[in-house]
Amino acid sequence: MVYNSRNCYLSIINTGEDCSYVHGYKLTNSQDVYWGVNLELCYECVDVSDSDKLLFSQNADNSSFSTFIYDGRNLQDCFGCVGLRNKQYNIFNKPHSRIDYRQKLKKYDLGSWKMLLEVKEEFEHLKISFPHRFSHVIQSHDVTGNNIRETKNCLFCFDTTRGVENGKYLVIAGLNLKDSYDLYDGGTNSQLMYEGEDVGSNSSNIFFSSLVWSSLNVQYSKDCDGCLNLFGCFGLRSKSYCILNRQYTKEEYEALVPRIIKHMNDMPYIDKKGRVYKYGEFFPPQDHPSRT
Repeated sequence: MVYNSRNCYLSIINTGEDCSYVHGYKLTNSQDVYWGVNLELCYECVDVSDSDKLLFSQNADNSSFSTFIYDGRNLQDCFGCVGLRNKQYNIFNKPHSRIDYRQKLKKYDLGSWKMLLEVKEEFEHLKISFPHRFSHVIQSHDVTGNNIRETKNCLFCFDTTRGVENGKYLVIAGLNLKDSYDLYDGGTNSQLMYEGEDVGSNSSNIFFSSLVWSSLNVQYSKDCDGCLNLFGCFGLRSKSYCILNRQYTKEEYEALVPRIIKHMNDMPYIDKKGRVYKYGEFFPPQDHPSRT
């Protein structure tokens, strides 16, 4: 699940460079990050965006040169802070002068494992002493869920960002995703997608598929790129009008697909637990593309 990136190790990333163990979009020289957007030189962060030199932080935005931040925005040179906005030179939520900040920070040698654990413990005590927002929703309208940024008209969504509109049941989605349901890790200038995993990048009408990019009208397929009109295909590049990886003419394809769909409804797959899988259901768990 790596797109438009280089020198990245064990990561799920869109547009990244020199990263390891990261998940997000537009990351550079970062490590151990879950759902980061537009970051540089960040380490051990969760749900952070538009920041640089941020360490051990969660739900932080537009911040830099800061460590142990929770629910912070527009912070610079802060250490161990919770719930602050537009602040600088704070240590455990207490303001300092620039000189005092530099001097007091010296005693927190995070190169020492013992000191790191002590600071983490103090920071966790500070976190639970503050009231927490029931959800992190920023610059969004008519949404439900958590960790939502720049999103509109979306319900039961989590970790969405940058222009998501008209969706439901989305997890990790963004970058101008429109009119889509039931997606995990999807987006990037895409629309009309349903029941997919890691799909998008200038795509439309992608249904019941995994790892499909820059494609149009694709169903029940995996690991396909730059394709048009596929049904039940795997590993294709720049192909069109294929069923089970076999090439057909446009007329043959348009005649066969409705027949296949009818057969799927007339003779559905039934798993060992008695669950019925007709046309319109994603792959059964035991046959999920990520397991094969």
